[in-house]
Amino acid sequence: MTADQLSQSQAERVREAFHDLDVDGSGKLSFDALLTLFEMLHVPTDADDLAQVVGQQAREANQFDVEAAQAAYAGLNKMALQRQHEREMQLRHAFKVHDRDQDGKVTAEELQRIMTEVTQEHYTMEEAAQLVSLLDTDGNGYIDVDELLGLVKSRRPVEAS
Repeated sequence: MTADQLSQSQAERVREAFHDLDVDGSGKLSFDALLTLFEMLHVPTDADDLAQVVGQQAREANQFDVEAAQAAYAGLNKMALQRQHEREMQLRHAFKVHDRDQDGKVTAEELQRIMTEVTQEHYTMEEAAQLVSLLDTDGNGYIDVDELLGLVKSRRPVEAS
């Protein structure tokens, strides 16, 4: 993903934040200021991820213009989407492993067994049933992989471009 693949509103948000941080009017930001820019835009990142997106040579040059900031924003979004996809695949795999009868759903009975195996503590059927009722968004009496994925996605918003 490159800067030209950003929506107009995304590009404008980056541009506005960039100009807010460019207090000396040089049209350039340091690497640390670029990290601050993404923090202002609520883009979850750290120095390692940003360095991976911009490249080590650019990081060492420590001079980023607005176009470089927009390209980094696009790259960070792409990285976040890739990580989200990987988490979903891992979760789908884990769901299949624990769905022993392979019917695509986890009942309270299966959840009780899973929780007991994973934590090495005894969970009652009542506790498992309460958890199922919390996670069962469509009210069918069990948890399916999409409900589990929905829970994970709701905790980790990713901006698609």
